[in-house]
Amino acid sequence: MSKKRKNYPSPVEVINDYGADALRLYLINSLVCVVRPCISRKEFIVLLVSFFNYYMLAYVSIKFYLI
Repeated sequence: MSKKRKNYPSPVEVINDYGADALRLYLINSLVCVVRPCISRKEFIVLLVSFFNYYMLAYVSIKFYLI
């Protein structure tokens, strides 16, 4: 759904048709309220190092292929 394209139902219409509790339940269960677990500093560094290693492997492989 896009705010720009206005392809969403009006909240006022939803409240009038189904009630405020249905709207609250929908918003709580929607992807807007999904909470991702926070990663620790150590996990972030491991993720960063693994990404860097993957990047370097791809870079070296492409450079070797082009030679």
